[in-house]
Amino acid sequence: MNSQSDTDKEIANLRADIVKTGYVTEMIATGIFDKAGWRTYDHSYFLDRDENKGREIDLLAIYLHTESNPKKSLTVGLGLSVEIKKATSKPHMMVEWSSSMF
Repeated sequence: MNSQSDTDKEIANLRADIVKTGYVTEMIATGIFDKAGWRTYDHSYFLDRDENKGREIDLLAIYLHTESNPKKSLTVGLGLSVEIKKATSKPHMMVEWSSSMF
């Protein structure tokens, strides 16, 4: 039977391991988008048709804004697919797109 001290050590080890994975960073980013009024979906999957396998998207963030008057209404939506990496030595940001996406 484990003592309380052993259990406390196991919990401390689990917490330390979780921080190393980047999961905490993903939840922080999700919280930032949530607080700013975005709809968020974490850990979604899509089919990579080039390699025919499932891939994970860390965070999908969608923002919708509607303006209307008595005669018409316009809704504009913006969706972001966010990949979150934990880098402690060389943090950087990369953005990639091609004109064929538009």
